[in-house]
Amino acid sequence: MLLDQFRLLIHGEHFDVDAFLKDSGLRYNKRWRRGDRSQRGATHKRSGFSVLLGDGTCLTLDEQTTLASEYLEKNEMELKRLSEFKGASIRNLMIHYVLPDTPGLCGIPLNVNSNLAYYSLVTGISVTYLIDLEHHCP
Repeated sequence: MLLDQFRLLIHGEHFDVDAFLKDSGLRYNKRWRRGDRSQRGATHKRSGFSVLLGDGTCLTLDEQTTLASEYLEKNEMELKRLSEFKGASIRNLMIHYVLPDTPGLCGIPLNVNSNLAYYSLVTGISVTYLIDLEHHCP
């Protein structure tokens, strides 16, 4: 998984990813099963899938939170079903924020997008902000 992209990541040790996705309208970019080999050669300890929502290195924080809240709203019913699906214990939406070089930086203010907060609560999806101080969009 690349940390320069923002995505929805769903997995769990006892999650039957095939059973969920068979009846799901969610489109995913990657699916894996417990016991499969990862691209890095390690064995997956959980089954899951991810939904790529965009490139976090080039989208602003506001653009990402808007896209994320729109995605959660559009897929609200399916994500609620997911939150009740046995084994889907980790349900996380990762937002990647690229912070430009700022001399003397001692804090990062984040404004909460109220729509994102609402749909996160009603769908059972946790939101994580990844702060990157190194990469820059060309």
